[in-house]
Amino acid sequence: ARAGHRTVTMDFKGQQLSERMYQVCIVLFACVGFVLGYCAGSFRTMMVTYGAGVSIAIFVAVPDWVYFNQHPQRWLRADKRERHKAGKQAKRR
Repeated sequence: ARAGHRTVTMDFKGQQLSERMYQVCIVLFACVGFVLGYCAGSFRTMMVTYGAGVSIAIFVAVPDWVYFNQHPQRWLRADKRERHKAGKQAKRR
């Protein structure tokens, strides 16, 4: 990471939210695209609608937006004895 640049990482609940948003968006646009394509009698209309839905879903769900990191994990600090033991084992090799 660059100096002064905060790294944003997606937490587990953010991953779940991202996946759910993606699934809902894809299914919603697939249904709307099918209905529009059926009513218009146009396969092209159906595929354009579905393609727009996939594009929107990718834009919303794939980037690591800040709202996917609302529940950060609190990791435990390493025990000093464990770090010391790991350091000794690394020096032996």
